[in-house]
Amino acid sequence: MGDFTTKDRRRIHLKKMGQGVPLVLIHDLYGNIASFDALAERLKPHFTLICYDLRGHGRSSKPNHYEMSNHLQDLVSLLDHLQIKKAHFLGHGMGGIIASLLACEASDYVQSLTLIGAYDNNIVNGMAHLMNEHREMTKGFTRLEATLVLFPYIYHNKKAALKWYQQQRIYSYETENDMAVATRALHTYQEYQKEYVNKFTVPTLVIEGAFDPFRNNPAQRPDVNARHIDYKEYKHSGHAPHIEEIEKFLVDFETFIKNI
Repeated sequence: MGDFTTKDRRRIHLKKMGQGVPLVLIHDLYGNIASFDALAERLKPHFTLICYDLRGHGRSSKPNHYEMSNHLQDLVSLLDHLQIKKAHFLGHGMGGIIASLLACEASDYVQSLTLIGAYDNNIVNGMAHLMNEHREMTKGFTRLEATLVLFPYIYHNKKAALKWYQQQRIYSYETENDMAVATRALHTYQEYQKEYVNKFTVPTLVIEGAFDPFRNNPAQRPDVNARHIDYKEYKHSGHAPHIEEIEKFLVDFETFIKNI
């Protein structure tokens, strides 16, 4: 465990464990490093794992304003702080978007990308759309309360997903203000979209859950026919296929890394 301080004096909480080549794990919007506890136990014999709480999340500093550019700068600062020249990156949801931005802006750091439920359009407004679609169920609820009500619509393996979600809430509880600030920051990703979408060419594993309500339509997905992209759809998963079908994910991830 440990912290480091960014150039703008924000504290970023991180955890480093395991042995082997570096693998950086980046969590989703409203998540934290506890979201990778189950994966870390399985991966740490083979990789040096670096997990960190994004700014505004978990036990990192929670300023009242930040943007996606800050998330990208924080990641570069973390890599430099740990003297990591090159690593594999695994990102879930917004974490995948941040990893993709790094691959576009500073590809020398990136040996491979694994993008799980990382959608370039729907992730920004997906939860709001889902709440509106089921507004009779979520009327008057906070976003956190609505997430629990809508759990069956977000995840397919609800038992595994609920345990995973509870572990994150035990580790750190985000206030409604924290979540609102994080959401506004994610909206600034739209400034990057036209410049960066499908611009990186590093080896990339793209995983989507068949029941994920935040999926893009086919025209908005990465070019799955590109030589550098390995695309997989998980038939029994929602928005967290690496948790809902963890054994399948570990096999696919190991195969992907070995073939690089």
